[in-house]
Amino acid sequence: MGWSDVISPARVPRASDDPQIPMTDPLIRILGWRAMFIQGDPMVYDRLRWLRRHLRPGPLRTLDAGCGNGAFSLYAARIGNEAVGVSFDAANNRKAIARAAMLKPGGRLYLTTPYSKCPPMRGDHISAVENGDHVRWGYTHDEMRAMLADAGLATVTEEYCSGIVSRKIGNLKRGIGQLTPALGWAATFPLRAFQLADRAATEALGAPYLSIAVVAEKRA
Repeated sequence: MGWSDVISPARVPRASDDPQIPMTDPLIRILGWRAMFIQGDPMVYDRLRWLRRHLRPGPLRTLDAGCGNGAFSLYAARIGNEAVGVSFDAANNRKAIARAAMLKPGGRLYLTTPYSKCPPMRGDHISAVENGDHVRWGYTHDEMRAMLADAGLATVTEEYCSGIVSRKIGNLKRGIGQLTPALGWAATFPLRAFQLADRAATEALGAPYLSIAVVAEKRA
């Protein structure tokens, strides 16, 4: 089943559902879907913490645009949403546009995107074409608020995500990961406990956050 399919709470996919997908990942075996949030950059876990504060549980329809490995789609399904994950693909983009247009009054957008005043992470680059990579260094809250208003969305909350602690761990993971990704993950995983102090450290040092995080609502 592709991530562009509907994921309902009754049938959250498992690797064992498909005989072509071997259960070779020990973390997936032990932790199930939760492992997907600790296998990548620490910033993924930051976004989960933000999403858990805002995403509403229950029989709601959720579109995860740019779903990557589907971790956030699965989280939405676990709390009762009917989730649809869309990855970068021309056909899926057309579906995403059509589905976004169907957002009903009162429907909500949950968005994280790079903050333009934050230095790039190690290895980040700007793509000259729309290929799924970043095509600009980011936005400010003022810029995003104006764009959302033009699209008929009213901003509900404005926050930041992934401060200096998460960024330092993420850059270290990427640096060591140039030797081998597994080594980068293993070497930095114990450091993730310090993410609990990320916001306090970032505010105390006056450092920029990596991303802005916005909840917006479709106007009536």
